[in-house]
Amino acid sequence: MTKKRNAAPSKTLIAILVLFALAGGGIYYYYQCKTPDYTITFDDSKEIAEGTGVFMAGVEVGRVVSVSPFGTGVAVGIKVDRKQQPNLTEASRFFIEGQGEKGRVLVKNLSSKAKFLEPGQVVEGTDSAFQWSAFDLAQGMNTFFESNEIRKAEEAMRTLVDDIDRQLHQIDWDALGKEMEQQMKQLFKAMEEAL
Repeated sequence: MTKKRNAAPSKTLIAILVLFALAGGGIYYYYQCKTPDYTITFDDSKEIAEGTGVFMAGVEVGRVVSVSPFGTGVAVGIKVDRKQQPNLTEASRFFIEGQGEKGRVLVKNLSSKAKFLEPGQVVEGTDSAFQWSAFDLAQGMNTFFESNEIRKAEEAMRTLVDDIDRQLHQIDWDALGKEMEQQMKQLFKAMEEAL
């Protein structure tokens, strides 16, 4: 009978410890979900709120977890899916499209070779629709200049310049000068005879 009495308190203690562990994990998960991976500053929030989607190339990669005043503008905290975080770089640009419930945060990468954004970084977003559109041109230019075709063209141009330089060094400039002098004399002689 003493064994049954000792077993009941240990089961209760285990149940309490499990409940504390679950509660602690739940609290940690809640605050972890509310802690932004990155903070983007804008002049205006355009009335977006927590839960607004963050989109890159038309794919939702995260959510807004906080919107708060920041200096003369607003700080928008975003939580990005862990798998998508390597896609955010120092060449990433942010823009709030739309307003209120219909708004969303858009992300563009202007270069694939930029350094990754570190979680916790504060990044300046753009509020200008014109500037956001200009990023498309910049993105296209970066893609072009980072492409293999442009590298091949650069290599071909370097090879051509090297070949021309090598040929120019092989020319005997003194002999060429003497030959041109002879041809000029013959030309003048032919002109005098013609007149």
